Amino acid sequence: MTAPLSPLLDLERRALALLGVTEAAAQLGVSVRELRRWLAAGAPQAVRGRRGRSGRARIDVQAVAAWRASMRGEAVHAPHTLQLVAADVPEILALAIGRVFRSVEGPHKRAVAAVLAGAWYECATAMRDRIARDVPDVPEINAVPPEIGRLRHI
Repeated sequence: MTAPLSPLLDLERRALALLGVTEAAAQLGVSVRELRRWLAAGAPQAVRGRRGRSGRARIDVQAVAAWRASMRGEAVHAPHTLQLVAADVPEILALAIGRVFRSVEGPHKRAVAAVLAGAWYECATAMRDRIARDVPDVPEINAVPPEIGRLRHI
């Protein structure tokens, strides 16, 4: 049986560490346009932006700075790289699970949604816990990605 997802809804704590594109660009000392180019080139986003009013990207400035350093060939410490991976795992898994759900047809789609949401939780926490064995300060999973939130409400 999976643990309840309610502890993952601690959005306030997660939001404190993330910045909007304008604020992140200012903290990184670059223009918004430059930061958007980096994001398009693959810089990590804690929350990927979407179209619409509430579709703003949220940026982990330390993750972007580490990505930028790695792009310039500077040494990036492996623990920090693992932290970046750990931060991206929940969203990557959520997008993959969302694609799987959209391929499901038939009368059991609601039951499949619940199973996939539980599978996301189990996979994301297992990955986070495994990385935390090597890097103790890996952050907890504090929010349910929108893709999984939609599955939970079907």
